[in-house]
Amino acid sequence: MQNQGNPKGRTYRRWGVTTIIAVYLLIAVGGIVRSTGSGMGCPDWPKCFGEYIPPTEASALPANYKDIYAEKRKEKNVRLIKYMQLLGKDDLATRLKNDPGMYIEQDFNATKTWIEYINRLIGAVIGLLVLGTFVASFQYFKTKPSIFWLSLSAVLLTGFQGWIGSIVVSTNLLEGMITFHMFLAILLVMILIYTVFQAYKTQLPEEQMQHLSLLKGIAIAAFLLTFAQTILGTQVREMIDVVAMRLGESQRGAWIEAIGLKYLIHRSFSWVVLVANLALVYFIQRGGASKLLRRVGYSVLVVTLIQLLSGIGLGYFGVPPYLQPIHLLLSSVMLGQQFFVFLALQNKRVATGHKQPLEQVVSI
Repeated sequence: MQNQGNPKGRTYRRWGVTTIIAVYLLIAVGGIVRSTGSGMGCPDWPKCFGEYIPPTEASALPANYKDIYAEKRKEKNVRLIKYMQLLGKDDLATRLKNDPGMYIEQDFNATKTWIEYINRLIGAVIGLLVLGTFVASFQYFKTKPSIFWLSLSAVLLTGFQGWIGSIVVSTNLLEGMITFHMFLAILLVMILIYTVFQAYKTQLPEEQMQHLSLLKGIAIAAFLLTFAQTILGTQVREMIDVVAMRLGESQRGAWIEAIGLKYLIHRSFSWVVLVANLALVYFIQRGGASKLLRRVGYSVLVVTLIQLLSGIGLGYFGVPPYLQPIHLLLSSVMLGQQFFVFLALQNKRVATGHKQPLEQVVSI
């Protein structure tokens, strides 16, 4: 089989799988940043309080550090406002210009600063991993050019994601920018999954399974429903920040109720996602899929159920901080699983009773 014994092919696949895992780790850490309120732990970007290694005590900062970094954000936002006006986003430009809350500086908190700093360090490592994956894709330039070009797009998207991260900081966690930041992370994962799958596809079994067209439709529907639910959940999370600032930590149990309709839609929609994933898993198991795909199907069901339970915990136990990153991570993992299922089905190489060992299929 092509590339199966090729050390270069193995190198690319190892880089790719490692990078996918690392991006999921970054999503989890990003959830921790949000749940601990550490998003502005570093008031500037890419440095943190003007240093590559942030301080551990407020005494290491100038007495007027709040004014200093508020002014720096204003200068950066002046350039951003010009970009928005050139793009025809006059409403957003006006909001950036006139929102005084955008320049409210938090008191220095060493824990929050280092949580955000570690988040950035992991992001930098992922940037190097994405770059390494791209370098490893050179071998496919002539044989499978899509792998090369998509690996390049992952590098460019990672750079763009970093720039958006700087805007998130300069706008003091502007509502909508965080959702867009999350969308880009999901898009990066999907690109990486697709490119790595293309490197593996010749190692997958070649027989088609039953109900293939129906199952493709269910897989697409499940993915789109989960994606919509994830974006809606990110918006709910943004609203929690607003409510938390208004009500305070002492009223944590009332945060969810104060969000209102959008949370109720998000909660109810989770049952739609559950039904879609149950249908997906049912037809995978009944359609004669390969052992690998059946296992992926079971994992989709497990992740869906844990995700549902974590959402219930968030709703009924006052939004516990430890559940928030778990809830976010599981949504992203579920999307990756569903996308893999669709790719396997679209590839038309999923087996019914194929004798190829599972270990050979998943070997890196």
